[in-house]
Amino acid sequence: MSNYRPGIYKITCNVDGRVYVGKSVVIGKRWASHRQGVQEAHDRHHRNPGPDNYPDSITNSLVRHGLAQHKFEVIEFVDDVERLNERERYWIDALGVMDQTRGFNRA
Repeated sequence: MSNYRPGIYKITCNVDGRVYVGKSVVIGKRWASHRQGVQEAHDRHHRNPGPDNYPDSITNSLVRHGLAQHKFEVIEFVDDVERLNERERYWIDALGVMDQTRGFNRA
């Protein structure tokens, strides 16, 4: 199954069009990790309501707008895991997601 391959993925917020680019050795597990992060952030907020800790993070976007308002897609499979960082950097630059108006990536 392709979700168990290494590669580069993006998450697009349907509300504001901003994009997050990430990499993973097992893409399906990484998407599950994002979903788990949403649940944990939601639980924290209900225990201690307050402002978002990271207002421009993809996790806060997922929590704020809901999973249904985000599209997860693989943009490149990378069979040589040694090239994951290089290919992630390529897509971050190509999509311009370091610009806060276009994306969520920061580093």
